[in-house]
Amino acid sequence: MKKQMYNVFILLLITLFWLPAPVSAHAKVQQSIPVANAKLQNSPTEVKIQYSEGFNADLSKITVQDDTGKQITGKLSTGPDRWLIYQIPTLPGGTYTVKYQVLSEDTHVSEGSFKFTVAPTATPIASSKPTAAAAVVTNSPSPTASPKVAEPQPTPKVTVDKIEPDVNGIASGTLYHVLRVMEVLAAIVAAGFIVFRYGIWGMDRKEETPPLFSMRNERVLYLVVFVIFTLSGALQAGMLTEQLSGPGMGTLWTLVQKILTDTLVGAAFWLWPAAAAILMLATLGAGRSAFIVKLFTIFVMILLFPMTGHAYGALNGVVYAVFSQVMHIGAAAIWFGGLGGILAVIQSRKQIGLSGEQLNRVILRFSALALPSVVAIAASGMFLALLRLGSWNALLQSDYGRLILAKSVIVLFILLIAAYHRLVLIPQMKNMLLSGPAEKDQEIPSKFILGIRVEIILAIVAIVLAGTLSTTPPPEKSLTAAPVYWHVMGDAAHMSMRVNFKEDTGQTLQLDVWLPTGIGAPSGVDVQLNFNGEENITLAVPFKYISGGPDPYGYGGFDKYTYEAAGRYFSEKGEWKALINFTDSKGDTHSYEKIITL
Repeated sequence: MKKQMYNVFILLLITLFWLPAPVSAHAKVQQSIPVANAKLQNSPTEVKIQYSEGFNADLSKITVQDDTGKQITGKLSTGPDRWLIYQIPTLPGGTYTVKYQVLSEDTHVSEGSFKFTVAPTATPIASSKPTAAAAVVTNSPSPTASPKVAEPQPTPKVTVDKIEPDVNGIASGTLYHVLRVMEVLAAIVAAGFIVFRYGIWGMDRKEETPPLFSMRNERVLYLVVFVIFTLSGALQAGMLTEQLSGPGMGTLWTLVQKILTDTLVGAAFWLWPAAAAILMLATLGAGRSAFIVKLFTIFVMILLFPMTGHAYGALNGVVYAVFSQVMHIGAAAIWFGGLGGILAVIQSRKQIGLSGEQLNRVILRFSALALPSVVAIAASGMFLALLRLGSWNALLQSDYGRLILAKSVIVLFILLIAAYHRLVLIPQMKNMLLSGPAEKDQEIPSKFILGIRVEIILAIVAIVLAGTLSTTPPPEKSLTAAPVYWHVMGDAAHMSMRVNFKEDTGQTLQLDVWLPTGIGAPSGVDVQLNFNGEENITLAVPFKYISGGPDPYGYGGFDKYTYEAAGRYFSEKGEWKALINFTDSKGDTHSYEKIITL
């Protein structure tokens, strides 16, 4: 038995080191005003950042510093559609650094920074809409020169540059991952104990209770769970306080109070130990009333997991996601508790004088729950995966997807073992009990015992993976639509723009411009996207020059110039107005307008 436990421990260590280190940036930046590295002719009146998930406004902040490090005093507020807004006074010319930090609704801290530049002669303008500086092609050649184009300055893809994590950040992230796994294990073991002791074994049985499920061991288990949740909560509260502390957050004690009272994750830090304490107190009672108290307390304990994770942070289907994760953890507790209980009963059957017939009845009770529980685990896990992944590509191309894939393979193996037990081994054991001699009454097939042990090992690995999923950011989703192709021919210029939508990487845009041979490349390219919905959006697409020269497809008398951009520009379904303007070397401006419906 000691050798088997040692093997399980080694397997868990290998699994933990194989898993990716978690990161805390779950609420991703979708767009900002100004965009990173923007060169503004006018001073903005506010800095705005839109996030992919909801966030706690009281524990989020934006700061702006000039190039000397001086803080620009402003006022923080929020807007519809997950905008964090920092109103600022008129800025003189110079370079400014924006630092942001938010506590997302899935309880993770997202932080980063970016810069923008204000021209020396800047004047203030309102920034009621998201805007971005368009990429401009400069220094176009003279009409007699060969077409050469200076590439635009690097411009990000409507997202901001993130701060690289330091060593302490990585260490705290790994610790958070381990603590989350311990919390999941503690909750499932406690729930599994109750399921087997008072459900599968039964409260009114006359047979002696297996030693592992004695009242003394039950109290010890709840005490261990209490210690785990208390230490985990204290460590996580400390790490979260350290992450969020800084200018604008008040005193350390005020920040701790906000975390413990104004956030779900803070409430969980003391609700989990409180639930474990109630479980210990319930062991002083007896009968069905004590069992109901334990069952309700365990339900609250399990409910706190989706309320402090990805399920509650989802933009859509929050109720379904929370329900699915509660079912997922609850079914895992039934199955894991039953497995551990059956193995404990088999090992102590002679000590407690349990006959083969009595043991068979216990196994049949568990079997009636085991296979449906594994099916419920698989179904709820599949729903949660589809809700968070968004595409099949993300299953292989993201850490979150690969974790789900690994966990799915393990659950598939468990499902096969459970089906083999239910359909093959248990009927064989029943027939052996009915037809075998009395001295064989307590014999159990070695295949059945081996299968139970393998399931327990796989269960522990699956629980470790489940805990890791809650600390791993899901892949960012993107709007998907049919490709867009827009082409316009004219006497003095031609233009075409293609937009391809990819679920995992966003959109790729290609702009082709044809100008008369020898006139040179455009002196300026400006592409604006406008969306009028609940939030008015105006975005300038930062196209990058790729190539230019004689048209390879035979447009006689014209040279072709190609520009590309990639990012997440079309963020909503509906009607977008695309405005394209470019100026040739003669000073003539060519303008195009089109409604793109997604």
